[in-house]
Amino acid sequence: MAGLRLCLFYFMKGGTMKAINIVPVDYLHLIKDDEMHMVLAQHVRMDEEEQTVQEYDYTEFYRQQASMGKHIIMDNGACEGALVDFELVIQRAQYINAAEIVLPDIFNNMQQTKDAILLGLQTAHDLGVFYDFKWMAVCHGRNETEVSMMMHFINTLPVSTVGIPKVLSKNFESNSVRVDVVAKAYVENIWMNKEIHFLGSTDEPLEVLQASKWNSQMMSTNQGIIDHHEYIRSVDSAVPFIFAKADMLFCDGTRPNEKINFMSDPISHEKESALKLNMQQWNNYASGRQETLIKKV
Repeated sequence: MAGLRLCLFYFMKGGTMKAINIVPVDYLHLIKDDEMHMVLAQHVRMDEEEQTVQEYDYTEFYRQQASMGKHIIMDNGACEGALVDFELVIQRAQYINAAEIVLPDIFNNMQQTKDAILLGLQTAHDLGVFYDFKWMAVCHGRNETEVSMMMHFINTLPVSTVGIPKVLSKNFESNSVRVDVVAKAYVENIWMNKEIHFLGSTDEPLEVLQASKWNSQMMSTNQGIIDHHEYIRSVDSAVPFIFAKADMLFCDGTRPNEKINFMSDPISHEKESALKLNMQQWNNYASGRQETLIKKV
């Protein structure tokens, strides 16, 4: 249908949370002004490693961003099914001067993730780099009991950040479960002085609005002061690109089943326009701002 598509969003102003956009290498220029980045370890290459032009461009972009003082998080590849040897993750994090590293996790497996985290922390100590980075531990669990056990386990760890994965939303069949986990931590008074990061987006990007609303409630409760676990610091996802690749805005329907090749996934000029609008909306969701998006169709 020719004309304009008008998408209206109305919501209360929430507490500011950083939205981290993950895009293929050809669109990195669109996130050059962002303050935080999530880097996929499986695509980073050091000088001595064999590399493609795309891998070189990907790596150099984030090295430059780090040199500008941006906060770089090095992921471990687990969510994409490409878990990288952790010593190599650390070496690549050093190479690009990342600030934070996601400790090893085994997708959707609480016990194996606990073991992997402890081994990862020991590796960091053995390599003498434990104090060089912030460390993120991922809170996996297939049911309420496992999540609670993992929450209390992470509370005992010398890590700065808790990563809450999007797979929890599928396990609990709820797009609000991650905010519920944060609320549970608040009630139980755990995760003190740990930052909270949402790993990936659920099938409903509006979850980020719920997180922003939570931040706003905590700011009100604490008279505008957020100093520890009440605050959801950030969320990362490729969801703006996933929608755009299907030529969709967030308001067009449910999340499409699109796969991404981060080293080469060109889209049309029209779809790039949709990507820019989706990134704008994603950032606004995180910061709690109202936005009206218009796209030609």
